[in-house]
Amino acid sequence: MATISEAIRIAESHQQAGRLSEAEQIFRQVVGAEMHRHEIWHRLGLLACQTKQYDEAVRCIGRAVAICPKVAEYHNSLGVAYYFLGKPAEAESCFQRVLDLKPEFVEAQRNLGAVRQRVSYPVSIPSIKIQSGLDFLLLHFPPFDYPMLPSGLAYVHNALTRTELRVQTIDLNIVFFHQFHQKRFYGIADVTASGALLSADIWGYANHLEWEREEVMGLFWPDVDDMLAQIVRCRPKAVGLSVHASNRGFSNRFIRALRALSPETVVVVGGYECEFPNVGPTLIPDYVYMMIFEADLTIGPLAAAIAGGHRPKDLPGVLSRFDTPGRVFEPGPLLQNLDEADFPRYQWADLELYQPQYRTGYFPIIASRGCFWGRCRFCAECFPYRYRSAKKVADEIEEWTHRGARTFQFNESDFNGEPQMVYDLCTEIIRRNLQVSLMGQLRVQKKNTAEHFQQLRRAGFTYLRFGIDAWSDHTLRLQCKGYTFATVLQNLRDCHNTGVQTAVNMVIGVPGETEEDVDEMIQNVIRCKDYFDSMDFVNPLKLRWGSEYVADPDKYKIRFRGEKEAILSKYPQSPPESLWYSEDPYIDHDVRLKRMERIYETLRKNGVRFGPPALRTIKECLHGQVPDGGGEYRRRETLPNADAEMAATPAEGANMH
Repeated sequence: MATISEAIRIAESHQQAGRLSEAEQIFRQVVGAEMHRHEIWHRLGLLACQTKQYDEAVRCIGRAVAICPKVAEYHNSLGVAYYFLGKPAEAESCFQRVLDLKPEFVEAQRNLGAVRQRVSYPVSIPSIKIQSGLDFLLLHFPPFDYPMLPSGLAYVHNALTRTELRVQTIDLNIVFFHQFHQKRFYGIADVTASGALLSADIWGYANHLEWEREEVMGLFWPDVDDMLAQIVRCRPKAVGLSVHASNRGFSNRFIRALRALSPETVVVVGGYECEFPNVGPTLIPDYVYMMIFEADLTIGPLAAAIAGGHRPKDLPGVLSRFDTPGRVFEPGPLLQNLDEADFPRYQWADLELYQPQYRTGYFPIIASRGCFWGRCRFCAECFPYRYRSAKKVADEIEEWTHRGARTFQFNESDFNGEPQMVYDLCTEIIRRNLQVSLMGQLRVQKKNTAEHFQQLRRAGFTYLRFGIDAWSDHTLRLQCKGYTFATVLQNLRDCHNTGVQTAVNMVIGVPGETEEDVDEMIQNVIRCKDYFDSMDFVNPLKLRWGSEYVADPDKYKIRFRGEKEAILSKYPQSPPESLWYSEDPYIDHDVRLKRMERIYETLRKNGVRFGPPALRTIKECLHGQVPDGGGEYRRRETLPNADAEMAATPAEGANMH
């Protein structure tokens, strides 16, 4: 005779395998013997949801709530049952109760928003169907932040469709996102095949490391296997992948599987992981062609050549398996007039799948590429600066407002590189009477006058983050930021006084930084604390390929624990913190962490507010412990939720991302 615990394990295995009636029978036997087992009543309710018996689901989950009313998960499940029963008011009440009990509950946040917007599951998720006769199949794997429209992927699609080629673009991120969350709505996608628990939301930016686990990818691999079989059968002439840091593991696994099944398939990769010719091949080793940096002007001709049966080599802006040995890489041409690239319209996507994001969340907009200043010594994004005309950007915003979008996020790190363009854009938005909410990241500069910020506010800007990074005149010079602390103070005061929510950043431990600098930075942040809403990012310095610190480390007295060329060759993207330090004064990773802790503790005690991304970084750096904002450190699982951040990322452009 099985014990209660054994019976529960058997029932759970039945449920995971889809044998719902067998699972239900055992669970009912358990609660028949032990009526107080709230977790089993909850399980029975989830089973009832799966079989669309929503009245029974409400009854069973209601029993669980009555027995144990302070379990947030039970209220969330009860809200789901009420939603499917057609009782949105009761569902909303349940989700609100969840957030009263557990404010960081990501699923409940999304469910509450979905009920209020009347947008939720079930949704019609398209099956993955590879077309026959393709010249180019363009794919994007998960994870990517929530159901965000992938604007970089869309620019690549636009570049390909300017040719006469037959192209199919599939955003697998959104397909798998909805598959996973629709199952989770029924409580059946919380564990992997081995029984490992998943994070609250594996699409949350803070949880992207979950995707490094093979068994997490394995949750979606049956669909990938089916897609691989279709690719082998349909034989597209090239398969392209947009690869970034978050989806690199999934993309590499797919490429290996594809090449094992079909070695002759031409695999073309691009994206953020392919920005530099010496870095990309180490991160994505199984490519056939790799697009380096932007691909607007190179992807079309390459795809056309491949479709014609050719295998070109030694192309500017492209690496290939066919290149001449010892070839010196030549950068490809860049699109100089960004107005020549039509903005994304996502013709290949079912926009309803992105609806919660583009109608009620952040709609991505790219107004510029590169960085006007381009001299910050730690920065790896010092690319040529180009910007679109104010009219073209306003045209894009206006078109999407007609389709329901309201909140727009400028996805670039130097939105105001050309302040006059920004001012003119705001003038256009005001003239057209577009009722929008706008977000972006600005560089501190003298041209950011009080009247300039007032114009931004009139146009609809509600959130602006400043990449200040250094907080004293000396560290601003060390980082080569190009402005003084007086300008920082003036920009923050003028922006904050308009009512715009304002956030700031900090970088700690650059070469030459002293303990006296840290003292001054702390005091200057405190001086400014009433002029910003949160310190969103606090990062110890990392060496990144593409930065001046890596290009000329000796100039900045950066030393390596071992032979420099060997370390940079082994770790081309970023050498581990343990393998380098700087002199005069001596700064290694331990020094940076001690400074981070001192800065955090002092600023917190003086009322400085830290955003979720900063708290997450502090958690990760300070030995796995979590500062709770109230003076204590607690275990990392209770960190305030970090998924609500608005992260302005580098301009995607046509970076195959």
